[in-house]
Amino acid sequence: MERLYICSSSWRTGLRRFTGAASLRNCWLKTEDNEYGGGFLRERGYDILTANYRTRLGEIDIIAADKQYIAFVEVKTRNDAAIYAPREAVTKEKQRRILRTAARFLQQHPTPLQPRFDVVEVLTAADDPMKVLEIDHIQGAYEAGDLQHAF
Repeated sequence: MERLYICSSSWRTGLRRFTGAASLRNCWLKTEDNEYGGGFLRERGYDILTANYRTRLGEIDIIAADKQYIAFVEVKTRNDAAIYAPREAVTKEKQRRILRTAARFLQQHPTPLQPRFDVVEVLTAADDPMKVLEIDHIQGAYEAGDLQHAF
């Protein structure tokens, strides 16, 4: 099975193929058609509205919707030897940038759906970063209420 890496630096040019070892930092691992975060959400009934949504204010990894919510999702990957959980990498500053970017998206694409801010954690094996051990979807990982100064 061919592995493709979708890197944030390549968003203008599309897919880039790496034949050797590539850093997972700033990259999404994609195995055939199924990226881990988006595929995980699709399997649970979400429609993926867009991925890697960018503005000058920031980037949102995945914007997905179900019948009740529009979810602004940050995907974080760590190996099982990491000293902290992937969700801990979503700092208050990162949350502020996501909130600002989400507000811009909602201005451009009004919806009756309730916004929610989620984190998808991807845990990989320390000895094989291509081996996914666990994927966890944290719904409502943080709220806009305590970050309203972000606007």
